[in-house]
Amino acid sequence: MKALLRAAVAVALLACGITAAAATEPLKPGRYVLQEGWGSLTVGSPGQKGQPFSIETVGGNAHVCGVDGHIRAGQGVPTETFEEACAIRFQGEGDTVTVESGGGCRMYCGARAGFDGRYRLPPPGCTQKKLRARQDLFLKQYRAKAYGKAEATMSSLSGECGTFFNWIEKDRLRNDLAITQHHLGKPQACLKTLQETRAWAAPDEPQLHESLPPSDFDNYIGVAKATWTNRRLCERALEKATPR
Repeated sequence: MKALLRAAVAVALLACGITAAAATEPLKPGRYVLQEGWGSLTVGSPGQKGQPFSIETVGGNAHVCGVDGHIRAGQGVPTETFEEACAIRFQGEGDTVTVESGGGCRMYCGARAGFDGRYRLPPPGCTQKKLRARQDLFLKQYRAKAYGKAEATMSSLSGECGTFFNWIEKDRLRNDLAITQHHLGKPQACLKTLQETRAWAAPDEPQLHESLPPSDFDNYIGVAKATWTNRRLCERALEKATPR
């Protein structure tokens, strides 16, 4: 009986050791993107102080967070310190890092911003460099009036990388896709694309202004105006194409 108990204790200790080791494994170096594209976590290679990290996020009304330091055994140690200590926990799992912070971390953020959440390493086709290249390709195709190719490029970009864009950027891409569909004579597809935008639910400037904080409104109004223009174009095209 004692032998069985000793064996069970040994197994339990071994399991705890494995769990602890896994929790403190170094994170994959790279630039991780916060869900919905509102920030990034950059992690460097391990060194004497631990793994260097830097977090930058944007919250409501253009409030921001910024904190950097080193990660030791899954805990973040900020470079800049305040009277109340900031406890940051990093938990990595494959290409994803979950970040959780304590109350002392509010000093690094504006009132409407935070940096807790899940950060992901983008796949090869969705890195910053690749995103720029794919958007440039779309513009080249669109300007050359190769609308079929432009639609395929933008649809692929949005489908594969949509989670790495914030809502304003997503709506900008939706406008690009919608106007391309308009040129292809696809008014129904155009309107379906635009229905996913925030501007569709607030169809004029006063309603949009009421629904958004001031800075968000200022950053989005240009995209919204493009949405309203594209909507009118596609609605008129649909009316013409509909038999009376």
